[in-house]
Amino acid sequence: MIPKTLPKLKLAPAEMTPRLRSIPHLTTVPFETFAGGKAKLRVEPTSGAMYLTADKTDFPDKPAKTESEYLARAKSLVSELGWDDRQLGQPIVTRLMTASMPVGGKSEDIKQAQKGVLVTYKRQIDVNGKRIDVLGNGGVIEITISNDGSVIRASRVWRKIDNTGPEVAIKSFEEARNEALGQLGTPDIYRLDQWRWGYKEPSGNVRADELKITYQFAFVPKNPKDQWQYPRESSRSKERRNNNFRLKPFRAEGQFLNFHIGGFRGVDSSKTAHGGPELLSFSTKIIFISSERYSNERHNHKKS
Repeated sequence: MIPKTLPKLKLAPAEMTPRLRSIPHLTTVPFETFAGGKAKLRVEPTSGAMYLTADKTDFPDKPAKTESEYLARAKSLVSELGWDDRQLGQPIVTRLMTASMPVGGKSEDIKQAQKGVLVTYKRQIDVNGKRIDVLGNGGVIEITISNDGSVIRASRVWRKIDNTGPEVAIKSFEEARNEALGQLGTPDIYRLDQWRWGYKEPSGNVRADELKITYQFAFVPKNPKDQWQYPRESSRSKERRNNNFRLKPFRAEGQFLNFHIGGFRGVDSSKTAHGGPELLSFSTKIIFISSERYSNERHNHKKS
């Protein structure tokens, strides 16, 4: 149930954990868990976000392990780095796949293989005794693990909650959905596929002084034939869509053309409106709506 009011949460850059505090910025240090036995630390000063990259970033061609083994490796690393706290949500494992087909081949010739996994922990904040999801590209720990279990990358975008601000009124689902429909341009051809609400934390390279209370909607075309076609869109939404989906061709090797298939980052599959997995098409439109009922009215009042 969506509460009628929620407090604003003020932010400050994340503090370094004891394990990483002694490592200078952009310095490579021994790290047994990472591929090559070394990792380089980068810290984003605007948010305190931490990024660790292995000395060797190639994915070795090894058989895949079980999901439980990858989860155990991720849990051990999170504990070692001091990133474990009460706000950790349940981990989500996403397989990282490659696909190849003969040059001039057909779709039935495509062969897929796993090269590793991405283990993701999303943030959940306890507010007034209720666990509330953190949306957006922040409030997340991501650990990329190759098939053999070595860590390729690990990152944490997890700003410090500095203090709690005043309570603000929250829009109803119907109000927010109607506002989102108004931004579609052609709402009649879309249906609501997934929605969530919570606090939104931006990416690590974005300056932010508070967690915004936000609804997140994902709309898909009603006609199934249109779901893998790009919709007409503004240049701003086109840029956002390009950031959300990655299909990167690699060089042709022998008689095969290889692709790395990425995925959408806008919607977390751990808790969708229909309870199913995250399956978003090219034409999915993701819209964030402020949950504060009177935010627009206050803004308009200041202009007048």
